[in-house]
Amino acid sequence: MARRRERFVGCGCWSTRARFLESGAEHDIVVALDGEAEAWVTVDGRKVVQLRRLRWNFRGSHTLFLDGGAPVDMTWDLHGWLFHAADPSPASSCAAVFTFQTRGASETKFWIEDDGDGDDDLEQSQPPAAPRGPKQKLGGGGGGGAPSEQGFCLLIQGFRGASKIA
Repeated sequence: MARRRERFVGCGCWSTRARFLESGAEHDIVVALDGEAEAWVTVDGRKVVQLRRLRWNFRGSHTLFLDGGAPVDMTWDLHGWLFHAADPSPASSCAAVFTFQTRGASETKFWIEDDGDGDDDLEQSQPPAAPRGPKQKLGGGGGGGAPSEQGFCLLIQGFRGASKIA
């Protein structure tokens, strides 16, 4: 999995560019923090998440669908930004953290094979298939090219002051 970390200092808007799929387009990502009141995230100029009442919504997740429906999981953790900003100890984290991570092929497979036409009796009457050769991962079916589990993770950390960046 490819990973990238970006660090920013101060309130306001932070922007970066990222490509989540090798064959996908590069996306403009903007994370904005309005002090302790509100935060939002835009991707390619479209607001995808708006967080209000940050003292209650300081952690969470949201799934974005980019590049023709490819799911990207976005998580945020603003606890350190909100509650440890005045704590000078090196053990405390005063960062706002946003992650964007693509899902692997096995995680995105929806169970659409069950069409509800009553084939349950047929499935129960067939004996289980005997294992052949080495075990294979579910959802990793052939086809060559790049591994299906390869993805991308973007970590964005925002700090109130420059003392925590190292």
